[in-house]
Amino acid sequence: MPTPSVETDVLERLRLQSAILDHAAYAIIATTPDGIITEFNRSAEAMLGWTAAELVGLRSPEVFHLGAEVEARALEFGAELGTPLEPGFRVFVAKTDQGQPNEHEWTYVRKDGSHFPVLLSVTALRDESGAITGYLGVASDITKRKQAEAALRASEEKLRNLFELSSVGIALTDMEGRYVEFNAAFLRIVGYEPEELRTLDYWVLTPDDYLEAEQSALEQMARTGRYTPFEKEYIRKDGSRVPILLSGARVTGSDGAQYIWSIIEDMSQQKRTELSLIEAKVRAEAANQAKSDFLANVSHELRTPLNGVIALADALGKTRLDDRQQELVEIISRSSVALEGILSQILDLSKVEAGHVAVAAQPLDLVDQVRQAVEVLRGKAEDRGLSLRLESAPGAEGWFLGDAGRIRQVVSNLVANAVKFTETGGITVTLQVEDSADGGPAAVTIAVVDTGIGIDPDVLPRLFERFTQADESITRRFGGTGLGLSISRQLARLMGGDLLASSASGEGSRFVLALLLARTADPAPPQTAPDAEAEAEAEVLDAEGLRILLAEDHPVNRRVIELLLEPLGVTLTMAEDGRAAVEAFGSGGFDLILMDMQMPHMDGLAATRAIRASEAASGRQRTPVIMLTANSFDTHRDQAFAAGADAFLAKPVTVDALMTAISGLAED
Repeated sequence: MPTPSVETDVLERLRLQSAILDHAAYAIIATTPDGIITEFNRSAEAMLGWTAAELVGLRSPEVFHLGAEVEARALEFGAELGTPLEPGFRVFVAKTDQGQPNEHEWTYVRKDGSHFPVLLSVTALRDESGAITGYLGVASDITKRKQAEAALRASEEKLRNLFELSSVGIALTDMEGRYVEFNAAFLRIVGYEPEELRTLDYWVLTPDDYLEAEQSALEQMARTGRYTPFEKEYIRKDGSRVPILLSGARVTGSDGAQYIWSIIEDMSQQKRTELSLIEAKVRAEAANQAKSDFLANVSHELRTPLNGVIALADALGKTRLDDRQQELVEIISRSSVALEGILSQILDLSKVEAGHVAVAAQPLDLVDQVRQAVEVLRGKAEDRGLSLRLESAPGAEGWFLGDAGRIRQVVSNLVANAVKFTETGGITVTLQVEDSADGGPAAVTIAVVDTGIGIDPDVLPRLFERFTQADESITRRFGGTGLGLSISRQLARLMGGDLLASSASGEGSRFVLALLLARTADPAPPQTAPDAEAEAEAEVLDAEGLRILLAEDHPVNRRVIELLLEPLGVTLTMAEDGRAAVEAFGSGGFDLILMDMQMPHMDGLAATRAIRASEAASGRQRTPVIMLTANSFDTHRDQAFAAGADAFLAKPVTVDALMTAISGLAED
């Protein structure tokens, strides 16, 4: 009979055994040699939904296995062992009996009929003599592993599909440049068949003139593990070259070796597109230059006869005329000035589009500049019975940095439009300035509000397009080219601002010029305006007795200048082209030269340069030159001053403009 101490030890071992079985994370199931269940731990209960009481001593493990799976494994294991196996308990232990490892995936069936995968390991329980006394099965639920494996397979399948279906070439090479794997897109790029490509290496495809770039990429990859995209070419199978964008990264394979994944983008279409764009740009620039040249020539050709009409109408208006004659002269003058305004708008548009318009940042009195723009049109507004008010907020006082001429041009155009399209009521111009809290540029808004015909909402989105007006009836009724607003907005944006519009048909319109202008100090103390009578007298004194050389090839323009200068008591010598002007200059002294810019044989620029060279060679005093031209682009002005001109006067020429230019040179 066992002693109490021995009994105690046995009980302790049994308790420990039971605790281990119950707390194990695996399903532990023990059976007799013939398959009757003897142990069924708590994990097994939780896993399968059966209780130990329901299975121990009564059932075989077959109860929670799929019959079809058992039958299939009977055939499989029987073939491996070389002996037939009947479906049943022996299928689970046959390999164990043969001393072989017995770990396989099985499908367990819960009491509720649901299935789940397990990894089952079966070992034999033996007595001291080695005889099998039973079997022990340890099963772990591998559902999550199976899900992960399925997700991995799905991911791999997706990546494989992306790899194969990608329109971008993808290739894997070893560190020697031999191709290991590649997709169909890469084959299309290089023109090789798969078996051909596997016999080649990367360097066969690379032209020698890209070796330096390749070396740089490899050095970068050695430092960072990848190289940034760079453009190069591949040599195709047929010997042609294909432009590509290449990028890559170093990876470690499952074998532990280093490889390079490369992304290859065929740039052929992009290069063709770029070439097409370059060609289109060249054609567009050529067309734009042709347009600019055409407009310059048209400007010259139109301004030449227009110069005669405006100048002579101006001169005629200063003679003694009866009322009827004066009315006719005024009609001629207004019509010709209107025509000159249309021509100037077309030329302004061409200048803006060609990038020949620059904006200045010079000190300006903002209130004064806006007032000037408004006052120019006050008479026209009053003639139509309209009020014209300027309201300036207190904060608008002071000096700012901006382009005074362009601001006046935009405001004048807005006010002129308002006067044109307003039949009753009036126009209000408001000037507001909001200073920045951090000392930055001030926000300037110049609003022109009228009580005119308004603008249909459907027209507003395209109001600033070229040649756009509200409708054809407005064009017939009020005239205009539809260029003024387009030019004004482009000028506003050149100045770093914008031009906005809001309106409703029949309710008037509101246009706002918005600018950011920095404040600056008053550049100089105000000067007392000269007495008008004294100024007029000075002009007469400046012109009286002047010896003037006129170089002009057009007989009408020569006669126009002659008629304009005739009342001033000047001595006028005429030359029909630049060559004749240079010869005349050499034979006599002149106080002033009026030089046409565009003439046959020798143009005004060449003639002016020749005169300046003659003065320098002889030590003669510099003779002022006023360049007269129908070419009014900034480039023409720059050319004139570069040639040696002292002043630039665009045609059409009026008496006042000519006298202003002459007086300015005399003062200098």
